[in-house]
Amino acid sequence: MFLSNPTKGVNRSMPSTLQLVILYDARRNLYTVCDHNLTPERAEEQVAYWRSGQPSASVLVVDQRRRHAIADAQLCPECRQTVERSSGLKPKPRFERMVMEMVARKQEGAVPAAASTSRKPWKKKTPVEVVLAQIEKVREDVAQREEELKAARRELQKLEEAKKLLESK
Repeated sequence: MFLSNPTKGVNRSMPSTLQLVILYDARRNLYTVCDHNLTPERAEEQVAYWRSGQPSASVLVVDQRRRHAIADAQLCPECRQTVERSSGLKPKPRFERMVMEMVARKQEGAVPAAASTSRKPWKKKTPVEVVLAQIEKVREDVAQREEELKAARRELQKLEEAKKLLESK
């Protein structure tokens, strides 16, 4: 069965416990994943936030077995598997993506994103641009390795001088 209380069933002595937060509509047997890879404290914040704005749906916390690799909880297949595995409901609840109004409300709302990153918009490159970028990357790599080689040669020279001093005594 779903964990409906964010503090219930959580071992606070284990800092690696991860949780995901879902909205569950029992009338339609639908759920949507709000967020995942959360600490128990962050999960509690998310529960409080979503309960204030979604009175028709239940806000539930589900324990995760491990960190999910996909950053966007809406696109994470592991979240869906975790919910289906832990729901205990027959028939299994259906997944529904969060409607855009809810996402916009969350982004402008009181709960800040855990790890917000500002990324440049994607721009398609021509094959020529791709090759030129690869050339530049290899040039930088060669320059870095040449600097490391120079430093290693200086170190070797110092050690050889120290060896000569030790042998002369």
